[in-house]
Amino acid sequence: MLRLHVPEPVLFLFFSVFVTVGGMLGYNSGLGNKRPAFPTILLFTLIILVVFIIIDLDRPKRGIIQVNQDSLHDAVMPLQDYKTEYC
Repeated sequence: MLRLHVPEPVLFLFFSVFVTVGGMLGYNSGLGNKRPAFPTILLFTLIILVVFIIIDLDRPKRGIIQVNQDSLHDAVMPLQDYKTEYC
């Protein structure tokens, strides 16, 4: 089985960017006299969703989004037959 996952340092980079952006959003909201809550919450939510969707799709058997592997298996079977016949 292939071990093609997002490397752990990349995941740590995602989380560090996530925390940095959260800190910057909080700092920027605190500097102004007006605190635009909707754009801040929207951007923060979108960043959270992107990070967790990347992690969830990277591990298809453990996450919320589970992709059926039958079509991939059906595509690999003719390739294995070809390999045994011609190689």
